[in-house]
Amino acid sequence: SKVTLVGKLLPRESAAAAAALRAALSDDGVRSIEARVMGIVLSSRGADGVIATLTLSDSKGTTQLSAPADEVLVAMGRSAASAVRALQLHKATGAKASADTVDVDNHLSVRGAPHVFG
Repeated sequence: SKVTLVGKLLPRESAAAAAALRAALSDDGVRSIEARVMGIVLSSRGADGVIATLTLSDSKGTTQLSAPADEVLVAMGRSAASAVRALQLHKATGAKASADTVDVDNHLSVRGAPHVFG
């Protein structure tokens, strides 16, 4: 399988530490893109997973990246609710979020979207 990480690696650590991690991940076949995710759209491919289309922003501007995916993991950071809104997951999944929480069930699945975890 192929793995692509999008975002800044180790944002609170030194640039050298981030570069070392990026190199180690690359040696293991992990692709790393340093950009901010501005939006994500998941289009169903039926039993074959989804097509994930990400709108990315970096110092060069805004671009889109589309790729087939068996699974999509979104690490939301410290503010899950704002990430749900920023990534428009509420439109794709029906996720409900308040100012600082995401509505999940006993298994931490987002209510109404059992394949999304909060």
